[in-house]
Amino acid sequence: MQRTIIEMLHAAAKAYGDRAYTNTRMEQGWEACSFAQADVQSDYVAAYLLDHGFKPEQTVGILSEGKGSWVTCELGVIKARMISVPLSIKLTPEEIAFRINHSEAVAFAISANTLGNAIKAMPLFDHPVMFIYLDEQDERLENQIKASDWTQDKDYVPFASMLMDGQQLLEKKPNLVKDTEKKITEQDTINICYTSGTTGNPKGIMLTHVNYWVNSHDAIDLFQLPDAQLETLVVLPVDHSFAHTVGIYTALLRGITLHFVDSRGSNAAIIRNFPKNLVELNPMFMMTVPSITGSFMKKMIQGIHQKG
Repeated sequence: MQRTIIEMLHAAAKAYGDRAYTNTRMEQGWEACSFAQADVQSDYVAAYLLDHGFKPEQTVGILSEGKGSWVTCELGVIKARMISVPLSIKLTPEEIAFRINHSEAVAFAISANTLGNAIKAMPLFDHPVMFIYLDEQDERLENQIKASDWTQDKDYVPFASMLMDGQQLLEKKPNLVKDTEKKITEQDTINICYTSGTTGNPKGIMLTHVNYWVNSHDAIDLFQLPDAQLETLVVLPVDHSFAHTVGIYTALLRGITLHFVDSRGSNAAIIRNFPKNLVELNPMFMMTVPSITGSFMKKMIQGIHQKG
């Protein structure tokens, strides 16, 4: 058996079925995507990419806060034997353009919150890039379509349309994605993760299926996690290698539900909504980094002092 992320996804869909894999705050409330749905919907993403002329080993940038469509989009990219390039939402337009150009990304998945910086970066791109809009089509996207005279399926595609078109394609060509999946090997590169670039231009680190497979399985072996019981609130950026491995991929091995902090409106909403979501969702564990842990401890100490 090839040790691939796609094999992990198929196994999770079979083992955990309707259990929520991702959970994203939408206008109408929390919207869950099950393990089975993620497997099916990522097929639709892959079918769309393959039918629209994208080729294996081409790259797709992803610039978005964490959400279910981020995860589904990346899994679809991987099923199409393409390579995802996850980017930090804190990047400047110039930094975005460098990474898009350096990785030679042919498509760029963005959100409503990151649309502005992505558009500012666009004049600096040295080749055409198609935008994938991970949110529902809204006024921000409509204004950009009019301003730039964009054509759907050439310059951009809303994620919902991508899924719908992909589903229709698979009804006509049911083996489109399966035939491509058969060619996947564990040594295929699936991610290019960029360093921070604080001392010069960032370096792109190429990671394979087996890199993630081994790290995910090692995490499970080390911590002996229970099956289909755990839920976590994802506050770390999903482009972060820790959140990517221990969050998105390890979740496939133990049926862990990933709740994403409500980021509607702006990326600043993540900080504002985090405490509220923490109480609302009551996650069983969290992935953190020293800066977040330090903030937790400071607030806990303040609370203790206030209570005497």
